[in-house]
Amino acid sequence: MDHNSNNGNMDEINELIDNYSIESLENCLQCDKKIQTSELYSTYKICHNCNFHFYIKPYERISLLTDRESYVEFNQELPNEFNYIYDKYPDYAKRAQKDTDRTGLNDSVLTGYASIGGNRCILIILDFSFMGGNLGLISGEKISLAIDLAVSKKLPIVSIISSSGTRFEEGMISIMQMAKITLVYGKCKKI
Repeated sequence: MDHNSNNGNMDEINELIDNYSIESLENCLQCDKKIQTSELYSTYKICHNCNFHFYIKPYERISLLTDRESYVEFNQELPNEFNYIYDKYPDYAKRAQKDTDRTGLNDSVLTGYASIGGNRCILIILDFSFMGGNLGLISGEKISLAIDLAVSKKLPIVSIISSSGTRFEEGMISIMQMAKITLVYGKCKKI
C-alpha cells in the first residue's frame, strides 16, 4: 500500500471539507431541493426532503446532544510519553499538526462529562475531521480512560463514532488499541 497516495487522498478530502461551507448552501447536495430556510436543516443539518445528513462539527454535535453547558471535556492533553509516535514518524507528526491547525482538535477523540435529559454520562466522540476519525495510540488511551472513569463513577457511556478505522501510520500500535478498549469495556459488564 502506498502511504503517500493515501495521505494525498486525505489532503484532498480535508481540502473539500475546509472549502465546504454548510451554512452557505442553498440547495441539498443529495436531492437539490432548497434547504436554506428549513428549520430541520438550520438546527440539525438534515435535509427536510430526502433526510440527507450533513457533517456537524464535534462541539456543535455536543451542543445538540447534551443539556446546556453540561459538557466538561477531560483528557484533552495526555502526558508526553504518548507523543513518542510523532517523534518516530515526522511526516505523520506534520499531518497531525496540519489537522490540529485546520480543526482546532488535537486528536480524533473528544471525551468528557455531560448530562443528557438531566442524566449524567461520559461522552466519547470520534470525529472524522481529524485524520478520518481514526483510532491511534492517543485516541485509544483517551477512550480507555473515559471507560475506566465511567466504570468507577458508575455512569453510562454515550459514544458517537465517525471514523474510518485505525491509523495505518501507527501499525500494530493502532490495532492494539481495539483490543485494549475491548478489555477495558469488559469492566462495564461487572457493574
